[in-house]
Amino acid sequence: GLDAPSTAPDAAAAPPATSTTRVDLKGLVLNFAYHQPTGQWLMPLGKSDGQLEAFTVTHRAGRQTEFKPTLALKALRLESETTENAGLLDAVTRAVGPGSLGATEFKEIRYESKFSRIDSQALATAQLLLMAFVSGTPDKQPVDDAAIRDMAQRWMNARPAYSERYSATAQDGQVGEMGYEMSLRDAPSPDSALPDGMPWFFALLQRLHVSADMRLPKTFLPAIAGMLNDPGMQPGALAEMADDFARRGWLQDDAGVWVGKVEYGQGALTLNGKPFSLQSLMTEDGDEDADDDEGDAEEAEEAEQAEEEPAGAAPHARGQQRS
Repeated sequence: GLDAPSTAPDAAAAPPATSTTRVDLKGLVLNFAYHQPTGQWLMPLGKSDGQLEAFTVTHRAGRQTEFKPTLALKALRLESETTENAGLLDAVTRAVGPGSLGATEFKEIRYESKFSRIDSQALATAQLLLMAFVSGTPDKQPVDDAAIRDMAQRWMNARPAYSERYSATAQDGQVGEMGYEMSLRDAPSPDSALPDGMPWFFALLQRLHVSADMRLPKTFLPAIAGMLNDPGMQPGALAEMADDFARRGWLQDDAGVWVGKVEYGQGALTLNGKPFSLQSLMTEDGDEDADDDEGDAEEAEEAEQAEEEPAGAAPHARGQQRS
């Protein structure tokens, strides 16, 4: 008889090229005790608390076959409170609990966010504008231009601020943390005041202050690499990157801890307390490249001057040098 055609076994399916992230929540319980001030519901006054039994983030990078844990929190305690003082609102939200980054266990992982000095009347006007936008009728302004200008002025006069902070405490007690804050400071001096008629947005930018800081023990690098789950970001590669940033002055090595702080205000940018120019990000080797470029420019200028000298000038000059 005829032999049946042989069938080769199917090749194993190739792993997906795109990355995928999964977030799992388990056992969320929340308790609320809020009351709504008249005409204001975006930031109701009161407290809330609760617990999250488990919060897990897993990630599968492109070409990986399995999901790997990047962040896991257990028995997470949640609390939030909003208060009012003389028409200004403050709100704080916290989440605290043990957990892990990558495969590294931590004694405590903490998150905190804060709103400070939010003018309640300005917030009520912002609610009207938000509702008009959500309803699909942004062209039908619920308040006039004068009310919008008053809202903006109230925002700025209250000097509001918003901040977020993340921290992790290792089993040996070392703490790594990072955070940022955005705030509006006092108006600049009259000498730098904007001309009349300038949009309020420019006045807001003139008073804007932004800062961000980081404190990262070098022993946290394996945890960071596990959290990133990127084959190109292993602990050794992260250490080399941090060393390069330190050489450029972007980070500082404080007894085995990487620290850095950047601030912006009134048009000035500082990094670790020193003036910083975005142009330095364009140079490959920091100050060394700047010195090389300066030397190249001087050599090019000398060559150009030599070409512009008259034909008989060079021998005369050489004769002077020999005398």
